[in-house]
Amino acid sequence: MDFGKDDGTGFELVEGKPKEGVLGLRVCSGQALKDIHAKTRKQKAEYKNRQRHEFIVVDEELELELIWDYSIPFWEGIKFAGPGEDKPTKKDCTLENKIFAMRNFPKFVAYYQKFMTILNEELESIREESAKN
Repeated sequence: MDFGKDDGTGFELVEGKPKEGVLGLRVCSGQALKDIHAKTRKQKAEYKNRQRHEFIVVDEELELELIWDYSIPFWEGIKFAGPGEDKPTKKDCTLENKIFAMRNFPKFVAYYQKFMTILNEELESIREESAKN
């Protein structure tokens, strides 16, 4: 079994019609998630009544954007109207376009969530099967 680089799993937006769009996804876990946390989480300390209180400050907006960037490694045939555009056109799978799609198109988010649920269920099934053996 080859556990090489995870380039993502392609999901057809309309089953059996890849020309309608394919969304490539991968689960953000392990080292990728640690790397994102290193960029978005800072440990802080405050002193109140001579007691030290430690807490973590999270840049939630940046964290979401980095998770989206990692978890959407590719797409094909995705069309939408960008800022200042009247008609939808095919878009490249860039960080800027991923953020725009996730922030502005509930239907895109619904596909993302649906397919991520499928991926997570598959991973859970593999974990359960491994635990039995």
